[in-house]
Amino acid sequence: MKKITCMLLLIHGGFMIAQTKTVVTPNGEKVTISPFANNGLSQNNGFTQLGGALTKASVLTTTSSNTLAIQGLQAGAATDNVLVNDSNGVLKYVPRASFTGADNLGNHIATMDLNMSNKNITNIFNAYIKNEAQIADRVTSNTNYFGIYKNNGLFGIWNNIKSTNALTIDETTNKTTLTSAQIAKGTDGGLPQPNYIATSIDDAGNIKWQNPATLPGLVSGTEWLLGGTNTDATSNKTGSIYRTGAIGIGTGASNPTTLVEINNGSSNGALKIIDGTQGNGRVLTSDANGVATWQTKGPQTIQGTVPAANQTWSPNGSPRYTGFSISVPPGRATVTAGLIVSSNMLGYTTARLSTSPTSFIQPQGVVPNYSGFTVVTDKSAGQLTWYTNNTTESNQTYYVWLTFGGSANSTSNSVTLGGTTLYGETFIMVAY
Repeated sequence: MKKITCMLLLIHGGFMIAQTKTVVTPNGEKVTISPFANNGLSQNNGFTQLGGALTKASVLTTTSSNTLAIQGLQAGAATDNVLVNDSNGVLKYVPRASFTGADNLGNHIATMDLNMSNKNITNIFNAYIKNEAQIADRVTSNTNYFGIYKNNGLFGIWNNIKSTNALTIDETTNKTTLTSAQIAKGTDGGLPQPNYIATSIDDAGNIKWQNPATLPGLVSGTEWLLGGTNTDATSNKTGSIYRTGAIGIGTGASNPTTLVEINNGSSNGALKIIDGTQGNGRVLTSDANGVATWQTKGPQTIQGTVPAANQTWSPNGSPRYTGFSISVPPGRATVTAGLIVSSNMLGYTTARLSTSPTSFIQPQGVVPNYSGFTVVTDKSAGQLTWYTNNTTESNQTYYVWLTFGGSANSTSNSVTLGGTTLYGETFIMVAY
């Protein structure tokens, strides 16, 4: 039994001697070397190698100068797990599937701009812009931008180089305001021309550029102007307008042949004027200024001017202005004068119309050339009549000149032409 025990001790001691060795250094120092390896190391055929189970918690401490790097790592796959460390620096892994295949940018407050590095944002659900989205130019040297924003119920597209909205939509009225607009082509592909009008060609709102001269009821370009200006009045609603050319109503595409032409086809009543003077059976009549009103049928009369006092003069055979005058409107008319002449001798009077009260000027369009009557020594009444044709566009004033044919150059003879004070029968009037 003692022999067996001694043998076991020798075997154990030999094993120990085989596992632990003592060597002497050149300096005579003895160093004991243990061939054992653990805590992440292993021994293979006398070699100590990296690899093995950790037998205790282990920490590798790095610094800015003493870093830890692993080179020659193999490329991973999208399904590989992700290596992370906790707050104590302990390495762990997170299954790749727990990241749901995308980065999570939500549930945090950014402290700096997000730079997408020319990457797209796709499959977005809703984008909420609290202030403004600024759209930069692709040409980076152009720093101007358009901004999209909403302020106090107004949605706007801001042009920063103009410092104003190019477009504004009111959320209450749903009206759109454009600072300026340009339609390059119609929906038919047609190009605009100077003074053309964009018109809708169907109930869907498709437009076409068209020459206004081809559109019934429309006017062309600046032919219609604000009164007294060169400003286009095509769309004017309140100011007076005038036109430099002829006006055609109902003439279609045909040009009017007069300044104003109304073509009502076969229907009656092409013109209607309501100004308070209208009435059944009345005729349209103009005054001296060309202002037309509705008047009753029949001749119109105008009273002329008769001298208030009687006039007395010695006859000498020359015409003398009598003080009688009348204003005759344009067109044909009849002038009638009633004179009362008293003389101390017999004689024949001849009366003519003149266009001047200071010198006798024979007017055009007056017949007969003169009108007259015979005067006895007492009062003699005579009625004078002329037919006039005033071809001007305004009233013409005629003055009555009288010549007495009896006993010329006789200072003892006299002629008295009655006025309104003594002889109230005197008058002058025109009927037209």
